[in-house]
Amino acid sequence: MSRHPALLGRAKDLLDRGNYAEAVGSLTRVAQENPRYADVRNYLGLALHFSDRSPEAVEQFRAALAINPGYAEVHVNLALVLNDLGRVEEARESFRLAAEAEAATDGGPGRSVRYRLANLHAELGDVYADSGLHAQAGGEYHQALELAPEFDDVRLKLARSYLERGSHTLAASEVGKVLARKPRDAEARLALGLVHFKAGDRDAARAAWETCRALLPGDARVEVYLGML
Repeated sequence: MSRHPALLGRAKDLLDRGNYAEAVGSLTRVAQENPRYADVRNYLGLALHFSDRSPEAVEQFRAALAINPGYAEVHVNLALVLNDLGRVEEARESFRLAAEAEAATDGGPGRSVRYRLANLHAELGDVYADSGLHAQAGGEYHQALELAPEFDDVRLKLARSYLERGSHTLAASEVGKVLARKPRDAEARLALGLVHFKAGDRDAARAAWETCRALLPGDARVEVYLGML
């Protein structure tokens, strides 16, 4: 008789306590005894990833999906690990499949999955932005906001991506959405000043950044921005 439930419970406890190497050993034994359990493969993948064995983790996540292609959590875990490995396009495909799997089960992704997917889109956007690929970055930030429109930091990144492409009106619109909800948001005020500055309205830029002096006392960025005027 399989000891799957007891061993899996012990392995999950080891994972929770951060004993990843020991968890790998326990979960490997469970997987050998129960090769067709997708949840075992998923937990083994997590344990391997946290043990700095990410390529092996990818293999386990893919094995889990071969057993259960609709396992949304595994798609998300696989996407996160692929992203950490720099395999960006594969990661994008994995979190697209995660969203599809969630939608198929309950009509739409739950909040936890939505937030994880949104964060992954945002991280991919950051990679593109750091590489100077601002159109692609904006696309990722936009997809993140479709999943989590309340992520104001991502909205400001989207605004910056528009600015980098010379789309001042679109940038101002995104910053305005943040300020409509949080009128005293200092980061949004900084971004608003930058939008005005890029659009050539130095007086409006000065007004926005002067407001930031009270909101961000001692923040060097405010003085640097004001020094550009």
